[in-house]
Amino acid sequence: MSLLHPWRAPVTTLSQVVLVGVFAVTFGMTDTTERPLWELRRQWGSIEALQWVTHDGDHSKVIDANLEGPFDLWDGEWWRIPATNLHHVNFLHLILNLSFVSYYGTLLESRWGWFKYLLLLLGSMLVVTLPEYLAGRYAIGYSGVGCAIFGALWALRRRDPVVSLFLTTEVLIYTLAALGAMVFLTLVEIMPIANGAHAAGLAYGYLAASAGAVGHSWRGLQRLAFWAAHLLLIYPYWLVTHPTWNGRYDWYLADLPGKNGHRGEPDWTRLERAVAKDPTLTEVWRKLADRAIERHELLEAWKLLVRGLAFAPSDAEQWKRCRALWRRLCITPDATAARQYVDEQFGSEAASVMHELRRIIAPPVLIAPGRPVEPTPQFVEAAPIAVVPPQWEPPYERVWPPRRIPEQTLPAPLNIATEGELL
Repeated sequence: MSLLHPWRAPVTTLSQVVLVGVFAVTFGMTDTTERPLWELRRQWGSIEALQWVTHDGDHSKVIDANLEGPFDLWDGEWWRIPATNLHHVNFLHLILNLSFVSYYGTLLESRWGWFKYLLLLLGSMLVVTLPEYLAGRYAIGYSGVGCAIFGALWALRRRDPVVSLFLTTEVLIYTLAALGAMVFLTLVEIMPIANGAHAAGLAYGYLAASAGAVGHSWRGLQRLAFWAAHLLLIYPYWLVTHPTWNGRYDWYLADLPGKNGHRGEPDWTRLERAVAKDPTLTEVWRKLADRAIERHELLEAWKLLVRGLAFAPSDAEQWKRCRALWRRLCITPDATAARQYVDEQFGSEAASVMHELRRIIAPPVLIAPGRPVEPTPQFVEAAPIAVVPPQWEPPYERVWPPRRIPEQTLPAPLNIATEGELL
């Protein structure tokens, strides 16, 4: 509607032009440059889940595989929260949002006027994705803003006959049923959808319309209270950029100087906080254990590794490190204390755990049939290599839609699955 009559809804038309422009720039440049899509979206304000990656020629290596998150947000770039609403995952995602906003946005703008409608769009962009990022999820797209427009029309239809003519009871029920179906698709893991952003958009739009559609005597005071309440957003924005409950956030801050190429040890106190908040971060347990080994505190290192193993018993590297340390501890006077600590952590399963830790697993040796074993060549000291700080890249296991990556650019253990972004 707005595209056919842009003068009737200039803000709606302008918003559609911006959405199409951002999509064209980010997706179009991937065909003309060597920069991947996630990097272009990040350049234009999107929030991406990142990891530390080093590159050695044609090969890449992930550093600290458990450490991932919205590093840009953790650096304080709060403005990415509203900006990420302008990005979309694919063309279908964009078209659906454009169609929804074109119809309902034109209707609301024609009833409210361009200025009040613009305030609603800007305010909703600040609010709708906050629930997702507070929950540790990565929402993307304009659908939350579209739900804010729909929520405002929902509140207006009781007092505005023109709105009630377009937004009939049947349309309202069908739209809410569609939003409910999206919740079901998310629960059964068919499609990741930002249902929290949709709910926040509906609530925000409904409150915005109610604040301007009450009795004449209270209209100014209630509207003022609604817009003044936006000052309260400072606190959730601070929480999103400083998620102190997230162990990975402490891990990120603890290792940040070293990742940026600066010398010095990590912040060990922050690393201890990280595993206290999230004990499944086995790589942090190993970092703390390595520090204890350097101090010749083998029993303390053993306790750290065993504690990490208790919280992540499927971590193969943790088993490997525990076996290697046990071979050093079993001939020391601390062997009895080490076994007792395994009993404390595993209880009735301690015997089977110790049996597994005592096993010696020889590395595989590949020999061609009929070929004698060749002696191991002597190692030659290589020339020193310049230390290059690692780069940020999205986790390889979070790529959506699936994309083909040349095999030589990734190390063998990495897999490609779906990205954690919500539509």
